[in-house]
Amino acid sequence: MRQKNKHFRRGFTLVEALVSITILAMTIAFVLNVLTNSFLYARYAGDQVTATFLAEEGFELVENTRALNVQAGSFWLSSIPETGSKFTADPLDPRGTFTLCPGGVCPALNLDSSGDFTYHAGTPTYFYREISVMSVANDGIANEAAVTVTVYWPDSSRAHHVTFTNHIFSWNDFSH
Repeated sequence: MRQKNKHFRRGFTLVEALVSITILAMTIAFVLNVLTNSFLYARYAGDQVTATFLAEEGFELVENTRALNVQAGSFWLSSIPETGSKFTADPLDPRGTFTLCPGGVCPALNLDSSGDFTYHAGTPTYFYREISVMSVANDGIANEAAVTVTVYWPDSSRAHHVTFTNHIFSWNDFSH
């Protein structure tokens, strides 16, 4: 009888095997969940960086136009829609024009073959940029404007956005 008990105790019981398989499966599921979340957070971080750069670029397009206007001796906000309406600006447009968004909804940016974001050519992306400029009068003098740039992008769960607001001023003459 003793030999039977010794022989029986060498292996695992069915319950022990099932418990160890369950623990292994739970460990693998936990690791896969952590990896999946890591990839999602990395993608969100990358999208947030891209959106931040696109918002900064939109602000710089307005600043550049202001500088060119002053250099040309024009009114500093000339050719910049300053009514608070939403508009787009394409950095690759050689004319440097601003285009009002139809119905207040700006189109998605495209990614061209050289890796630049544009509205004219390339593969559509899920980034949307809208710019608005509102003239601010101080003591009845319009020498300041509030520039707001918002970049939106959706993901599987919700829409995200980055918004920058900054003020620009007339360089040459504060009496305009």
